[in-house]
Amino acid sequence: MRDAPELAFDLSNLQSLCARCHGAKTRLEVGLPPPNPDRLAWREAVNQLMSK
Repeated sequence: MRDAPELAFDLSNLQSLCARCHGAKTRLEVGLPPPNPDRLAWREAVNQLMSK
């Protein structure tokens, strides 16, 4: 937690997140806007093409 570093190793402050959720949470914590929906749609289209 950036605003309470003393809680970094406190087990009651633990939050288990997948990589995607961790990235989204980190973006919000550092003040970045949510990703552009068009960019997300493009990423999903590319992922679908690569999985074929």
